[in-house]
Amino acid sequence: MRDELEFKKRALLVGVDTGEEDDFETSMEELANLAKACDMEVVGVITQRLEAIHKALYIGKGKVAETKEFARDTEADVVIFDNAESMSKFVLVCRSAVG
Repeated sequence: MRDELEFKKRALLVGVDTGEEDDFETSMEELANLAKACDMEVVGVITQRLEAIHKALYIGKGKVAETKEFARDTEADVVIFDNAESMSKFVLVCRSAVG
């Protein structure tokens, strides 16, 4: 169990590489930097290579289970997905994390 005096949110980052993005690794690094700028500690990164984003889940069913287990094991407070369409959601998570 984490010490209650810790105040940084613990973030797990998840990204899908569809091959459409020029530099997926850079995109994930930028996501990590955004999380850190919001005073979050990045506790892990999960990536998946897919031909297309899973419409209902974003990632495949197996990765959902892996993400859930990893988040539990690392005591992640938030899971942040690297998806330009959900950037407004990230901003909301960031705002709630800092205040």
